[in-house]
Amino acid sequence: MVEKILKIFMYRKTFGFVKTFINDICKIIHLPKIKHLLKYEGKQTLKNIIQSLKQWPKFLWFSQKTAKKKSKPTLAYILWERSQGYVIECLRNDGLFDITEVNLVRIFRDMIPKELQTKAIMESAMRGEVARIACQNKELYINRIKKAISADGIDCLISTADWTPPLRYVVEAFRQSGIPTICILHEGVFAKANQWFMHVSDDGNVLYDKPLADKTFVWGKLQKQIFVERGYPEDKIIATGSPKFDEYFDYKPAFDRAEFCRRYRFDPNKKIILYVVQPFDIQFDTELGLRKQARAILDILKVAGTHGFQALIRMYQSRSVDILGEDFKSRAAPYSGIYFIDGKQETSPRLTKPIESIYFSDLITSFNSTMLMEAAILQKPSLSIQYLDFECLWTKFGGMPSAKDEHELEENIVKYIDYNSTTFTEAGYQWMIDNFHGEGIDGKATQRIAAEILKAIRQFHDDKHTLVGLSKYGRNQDIEI
Repeated sequence: MVEKILKIFMYRKTFGFVKTFINDICKIIHLPKIKHLLKYEGKQTLKNIIQSLKQWPKFLWFSQKTAKKKSKPTLAYILWERSQGYVIECLRNDGLFDITEVNLVRIFRDMIPKELQTKAIMESAMRGEVARIACQNKELYINRIKKAISADGIDCLISTADWTPPLRYVVEAFRQSGIPTICILHEGVFAKANQWFMHVSDDGNVLYDKPLADKTFVWGKLQKQIFVERGYPEDKIIATGSPKFDEYFDYKPAFDRAEFCRRYRFDPNKKIILYVVQPFDIQFDTELGLRKQARAILDILKVAGTHGFQALIRMYQSRSVDILGEDFKSRAAPYSGIYFIDGKQETSPRLTKPIESIYFSDLITSFNSTMLMEAAILQKPSLSIQYLDFECLWTKFGGMPSAKDEHELEENIVKYIDYNSTTFTEAGYQWMIDNFHGEGIDGKATQRIAAEILKAIRQFHDDKHTLVGLSKYGRNQDIEI
């Protein structure tokens, strides 16, 4: 009988308020069958009426008694690239939050070609498809996200880069849904600071050049300065350092050099050159960058062959397998016994973590990877390869040596491979700490970030006078740092 009455309400706009009121009651007391019957438009506006009703004493008692209690706040995150995942893993390991993914593949599965539906979001083909949907159907994209998160009890969204449309529109959907958003940067400043964190249209117009999120956690002074200069409110920026570098504080490897060399089939008695591959997909002419990079790697292999060294090539795994070029294997054939490519396929796991590959290598090289800086933290020599015309921050401000051609490359590799210390100058090392590491490398960036997230959630609930579903985390829980 009740269902029949409710079905009548569904087709009579005159009873729209009553229908909405009943639907919200059903949500609180968890009646999914009735909820399913009551699909209606304008839900967001009518929810404001229900929210005001919750201030009534009797209704307040009812909602507090029946609302689901939470022992932890729930964070949502957007997984896009593997390099972003460490931020979420650090927060998950901290144990203070329940963490759920905004699964873009699942949300837009019906719009994705069948041949791609088995791929993960970390694969470039899938990201390209989701990006296409976002750019061509912004309103639909945002509305689908809002619908997907409407009943999840999410307290905060964590993004790690919201300058690209598919990620920015997720942030926009959460903001429209009244859920606080925080951008925790997962990457450092690229070669060209004036083009970092920027989305440019095909005709050259800058569409996005600063975060959309309510708060932004940056690594240090440089990122903060860039955002402030672009108009992002300074009081919304917090320099926390990056959780990426927490493990670099007082690092102790889980295995020894012999085990490291066994994995890569290296001779533990010979020196190891680590080259960190880059995609050149932002700020550079990609084709030229990849061609110059392949040339540099072949030059490294030649130096290694001449001087009895070994070379570990650490692939960038958010690009397709031909990042080194289809003919690389044949061109590198003369050096087949002295190098190893770690992460050949886009989805294949690497044999060691970045910190492990740095720790057990004798010299770290790349064009502009942050692993050149990470080498400095571990007191390992690093060398920038500048076969392209660009300004390397680590060279300009850090004092790190560079090589512009094959001759300089060989000279510097031979010179620094036995260095056993950072190749940054003393002043350059301090510049790096100030601009990329907030409070310094103390192993506590994750704790600082967790504390600031809790503070932001508390403030949000206080501002909105939210009375349902709060638990101890919403009031008095603090983190000692």
